[in-house]
Amino acid sequence: LITDPHAEVCAIQGTAGSGKTTVALHRVAYLAFSDPERFRPSRTQVIVFSRALAHYISEVLPALGVEGVHVDTFEQWARVQRRRHFPDIPDTYSDETPAVVTRFKLHSVLLKLLEDGVAERRGESPTQIFEELFTDRTWIQRKIDQHAPSSFRAGELDTIHRWCTRQHFNRVDGGGASVDARGEWRQGGIYWAPLYRQAPLAVSGQWRRTRREPTRLAVELAGEGWQALSLDGTGGDGAMPQQWRIRWRDADLAVLGPTLVAPWLDAAAPESWQFAGGISGSAEWDVSGLGEVELSLQQLGLGNPPRGLAVGPVDGRLHWRRGGRSDGRLVVAGLRWRKLDFGEFELGFAGAAGLVVADTIRVPVLDGALVVEHLSWRDDDGLAAFDASAYLEPLSMEALTGALDWPRMNGRLSASLPGLSYRNRKLGMDGRLVVGVFGGYVEADGLTMVEPLGPVPRLQAEIRARHLDLGLLTDTFSFGHITGQLDVDVAGLELSGWQPQAFDAWLRSSPGDYPRRISQRAVENISALGGAGATAALQRSFLGLFESFGYKRLGLGCRLQAGVCAMRGLGEVRGGDGYLIVEGGGLPALNVIGYNRRVDWRELLDRVAAVIESNAQPEVR
Repeated sequence: LITDPHAEVCAIQGTAGSGKTTVALHRVAYLAFSDPERFRPSRTQVIVFSRALAHYISEVLPALGVEGVHVDTFEQWARVQRRRHFPDIPDTYSDETPAVVTRFKLHSVLLKLLEDGVAERRGESPTQIFEELFTDRTWIQRKIDQHAPSSFRAGELDTIHRWCTRQHFNRVDGGGASVDARGEWRQGGIYWAPLYRQAPLAVSGQWRRTRREPTRLAVELAGEGWQALSLDGTGGDGAMPQQWRIRWRDADLAVLGPTLVAPWLDAAAPESWQFAGGISGSAEWDVSGLGEVELSLQQLGLGNPPRGLAVGPVDGRLHWRRGGRSDGRLVVAGLRWRKLDFGEFELGFAGAAGLVVADTIRVPVLDGALVVEHLSWRDDDGLAAFDASAYLEPLSMEALTGALDWPRMNGRLSASLPGLSYRNRKLGMDGRLVVGVFGGYVEADGLTMVEPLGPVPRLQAEIRARHLDLGLLTDTFSFGHITGQLDVDVAGLELSGWQPQAFDAWLRSSPGDYPRRISQRAVENISALGGAGATAALQRSFLGLFESFGYKRLGLGCRLQAGVCAMRGLGEVRGGDGYLIVEGGGLPALNVIGYNRRVDWRELLDRVAAVIESNAQPEVR
């Protein structure tokens, strides 16, 4: 074996003292003597494990005629190689390595983490891979869960992460400073308007500031409501970082929503909101503001019973980047407003440079659908702004009124909503809202709504209705029966909490040639609306002999201000004591006259309900 010219790499096994080292040294001497050009002593390396053996070999080889052979222990050789390939790694060794870190280094899962790190960070050096991934607590947790679940407990992973992070900063600090801290908050609560958080909460953090690298702060929080939550800050010359990133996994909205989300949705009544499902994601920001957001929604649900609102479950993802591409897709399995149920729909969007445009959205509702087109979102000086147009495919009025607990109506409803916009909590419409109903149509101009989802929504609009079928209208509301057509103008409409605060309304017969008849019950009900001062006047005193009457025109107005309705009609009657509501035509001629010019609004509503229920009798003269 010592003099075999064809021997290549071989392993010699034997017990202690069997001559393994002697054979190896004589082999070195033979090779140096037989081929001195190829096996020069200066190019020969002998590696052993103990220093005593290295010293012994250093004396034996010269006695065999071989001078200048490099003899090192494995530790010495490994240190040289490490410095050669990783010059930035510190020269000192730590004697304080925790036992769990040693177990992690020897565990087979470390090879899997290194393989995944190289695959995910192609082109980066081993040092860069270590810095980016092995100082990332969430990444370490995810990979261990993937390759070796239950191998390390959460506390052990905290120790591994802190150790890797400290070793990284020990390498780069160049004389900098570092602080490690950990604390637990076991009882009580903290209120930071409008948010509230209750104990318990565990916090661990690491702050580093070095000469070679900017300030870095890494904080991890453990508490009820999420699987993992971390905050990282980097950059800047001062004590605090300038760039921030927060990451969380499996945030439980049922736990976090009431105290961390509801106050932002509704500061006045946050307790009215309900939440379900989970969200994972991350967000980045700097001195210029929010830079990037990634969200993953899992069975998210949102509801507000007092307002009759329920959304979800919602699944999907969202990605937004300032100045870059943004995209996402959501699947909404259900939507409910009061008793009105909407079917499943999808929302997809994409955009860049502060503008996000959504695909056309079709939301099934009853036997029709609400179709939203040209929906876009943009950043308007730090505030969210939306623009869209929409239309309502014809749906059954009978089904709609039943779902909303309104009086039953027949026919089909359709609508067009052009130029919708939302800015600074105000929903507006540039064009006209047009709704087909009761055989005619209703238009709304200047429609604006402030805080539409707030506790007290405020609405303003100008309303016009033309050629409404009085037969359908009066039959629907059990008001008697009137044939003909009706025009309505409502100027300066103001609602607060869906209750009228001010308007100037004028109801009158539509112009044109069409049959005009009014039933006895309708006459009675119109008369009763005016209270004791309202009368129905006939040329003859035989009202009971007729079921219906012809009329020439009708008109009634109300100007609401400060809870009082100022009433008016077609014109003043002789003497100026009253105003004409219905002007008779044909035989017998019937006039309905009102005398109460100021009526409390609530009282007027009560009269409407009363005349429908009780069929009040008019005063006939």
